[in-house]
Amino acid sequence: DTHYHIGKTQNESKHIIAFVQENQGDPAIKDFIPHLKEHLLMRIQLKLEQDEDDTHDATKYIFFKNERIYTHRLIRINYTTYNVHRAQEAINPRTSHCNIMLLNKSGGFDSSASSKGPSAHPFLYARVIGIYHVNIIYTGPGMLDYKPTRFDFLWVRWYKHTPCTSPYRLHKLSFPPLASRGAFGFVDPNDVLRGCHIIPSFNLGTLRGVDEVGMSKCAYDSGDSKAYYINHFVDRDMIMRYHWSLGIGHTYSHYDETPPSLVPPAFPAYDPTGTGTAEEEISITSNPQVVPMVAASSDGLDDFLDDPDPDDPELGMDEQENEDLGPEEWDHAEIGHEGESDDEIFEMYFM
Repeated sequence: DTHYHIGKTQNESKHIIAFVQENQGDPAIKDFIPHLKEHLLMRIQLKLEQDEDDTHDATKYIFFKNERIYTHRLIRINYTTYNVHRAQEAINPRTSHCNIMLLNKSGGFDSSASSKGPSAHPFLYARVIGIYHVNIIYTGPGMLDYKPTRFDFLWVRWYKHTPCTSPYRLHKLSFPPLASRGAFGFVDPNDVLRGCHIIPSFNLGTLRGVDEVGMSKCAYDSGDSKAYYINHFVDRDMIMRYHWSLGIGHTYSHYDETPPSLVPPAFPAYDPTGTGTAEEEISITSNPQVVPMVAASSDGLDDFLDDPDPDDPELGMDEQENEDLGPEEWDHAEIGHEGESDDEIFEMYFM
């Protein structure tokens, strides 16, 4: 029943101060410890049911047991599919299966893409670059005891979403500059919806040449593409996530209204060039709703079957048959040569 699984082992550990010093100068490691403490503080506040105002600047009360973080190579995400089946995906930062998607609750990397905005995309996307857990001792307001508590977290590099210019194209992603604020972050594994399929835009090329070395050893950015596409069609469950509230198993989509970015007010006529200059439009309501199929009552269905409409082209065919024509008359009427023998008809057709 757990949403995710990370190994319990503590065999691979790093001294957190030494880890930061070893990677000094790496853009991904900038403010690593302060940002990690801010992330952990929010989760501690949720556990203690405290408001943020009550624990302002409480990161100084967070201590890492033995000053160590513990590394893991794999995380398994369990999720419910659109048809209420259970599925599992494995995320490994060292392979191509390293991308995840989350609900867009706080706006993610770009504050202009906040979920409160008029054109917010409903999901956030990130590349996992590390899987860790730490044992935390919290001594701030609302503390319970001095026993260490385990917290699992993912170290991620955020994708930036580019609004789609055409309803016939895939949504596009790109990485913000490594040195930009918020390019990296931490994620609670419980917030991960599932893994996702991110396709490089091969025609645009990469940010660096084949032989060039990346700027960040931790982010593995040497092979970064200039842009990426979100593959909505990798499987049936993924397709239904972009048809908001239609997936029965996607319970998160049943509470809020349809995200504006998933409601096309009017689809332009298909333009193969992708320029979107076609003038014809197919009228679609700006706020489409799903109309459920309701089965008719048994009484009404029986009345309908007992009293078919004689004018219906499909129903009531027996009532519309010509009673004046018997089998012999029907044959003559179909052939159109009443009173002629078979020999005369054959001679006429084979002259």
